[in-house]
Amino acid sequence: MQLIPTQYYSLVFYYLSFFICATYSLKYINSNSCDLLLRQNQHYWSSFFAILVSLYIGLRPISWWFQDMLNYAYVFNQYSGNFTDIDWSSEWGLPFIAYICKLFHWPAEIYFLIIALGYTLTQAEAVKKLLPENVFMAFLFIISAFSFWGFASNGIRNGLGCAIAMLAISHMTKKEYAWAILWSIVAIGVHRSTMLPILMLLVSIFIIKSPKHAIFIWIFSMILSLISGNTLTSFFSQLGFDDRMTMYITNSYQHFSHSGFRWDFLLYSSVPVALTWYITQRRGIYDKTFNILANTYILSNAFWILVIRASFSNRFAYLSWFLYPVILAYAFIRIPIWDDQDNKAGWTLLAHASFTIFMFMIGKLY
Repeated sequence: MQLIPTQYYSLVFYYLSFFICATYSLKYINSNSCDLLLRQNQHYWSSFFAILVSLYIGLRPISWWFQDMLNYAYVFNQYSGNFTDIDWSSEWGLPFIAYICKLFHWPAEIYFLIIALGYTLTQAEAVKKLLPENVFMAFLFIISAFSFWGFASNGIRNGLGCAIAMLAISHMTKKEYAWAILWSIVAIGVHRSTMLPILMLLVSIFIIKSPKHAIFIWIFSMILSLISGNTLTSFFSQLGFDDRMTMYITNSYQHFSHSGFRWDFLLYSSVPVALTWYITQRRGIYDKTFNILANTYILSNAFWILVIRASFSNRFAYLSWFLYPVILAYAFIRIPIWDDQDNKAGWTLLAHASFTIFMFMIGKLY
């Protein structure tokens, strides 16, 4: 017997994750120092919680309620199970997982569970590497993000690819180059659009190191996008960052009523940009890891702004949005900005989770 009806599966996740974030943020809100942030080393609890989240995502019913899930299940059931059928020159990540499942005669339910474990645990491992002093709070920023559930249950190929890219980025910031290269290859093998944030990561490390310059590029991209209209969108559709980009640009989707210049998405995307400006320019704080994370986000987001008019441009925005909660968590946990930073971090986590539950309540999330 199914414990949670399929139609309430998303609702339970959104409300439960909000309740956990709101409850956890209270002890920080009631603190007037910064002691709590730097002595909440809860690795075991964080790992246990990440596994619970993975199980909830991975054991969801195979249903049209989760949109693309039925398509993924159909492809899995049609897969022959032959190793030679994997196209290693293309996106081999999910076919390889399907091959393993077929090898051991595992059903589609195990296939989705493996994907969910990969999606959740790689992000948990990334924040553990970036913010070992407070992994649990950092992971709460991850699961309460606007796009976390959507790319866990629907756009799972994109979600898994970006999660692995996040792990690659965390290794790169620690100069663990062999691991960074390995996970970058895996991320691209899952979804080749992850070439964009990985390329922007390299640009941030070796070329555009200054957040001020990255912010200027972001602003220039917005101006250029406003001036050029659909010209840039059509041009970038031919570059092959995402195999669905051309289809989204050249076809009309009646059920997608918000194509065009997405001012709402742009406003949402601007928060890490404004935070980066405040920390690096207004306060003059230098943190090499934060600069790399912020520049990778800003430059990837600048690319999305250039194709902002494409239908379903949220899929391209996610190539930067997956770093959104990491930047918030890193800034408020690691960087000394205020004397009462516990309080500021608590309110930020609460606001972050509140925005997501609000968007769900008004029907913008599923």
